[in-house]
Amino acid sequence: MHRQMQLMLEQERYDALLAAFTQKAMGGRSFHQSFMYPEQEDVMADLYYYRALAYIHTGNRKAAEADLRS
Repeated sequence: MHRQMQLMLEQERYDALLAAFTQKAMGGRSFHQSFMYPEQEDVMADLYYYRALAYIHTGNRKAAEADLRS
């Protein structure tokens, strides 16, 4: 998931990233419910950061801010 999001950002596929990593697309799970171990918190933070960048590039600053506050 982590590397996939990085590649999508590098390829400027912002809409595809946002479509693939919504709570609905992930089977109703959010990122913070997908990681059960504290040592993975840095990975979870990266995922929210990547999605926030995609939101910024598509002009949705409120969603970006929400992800950065997660």
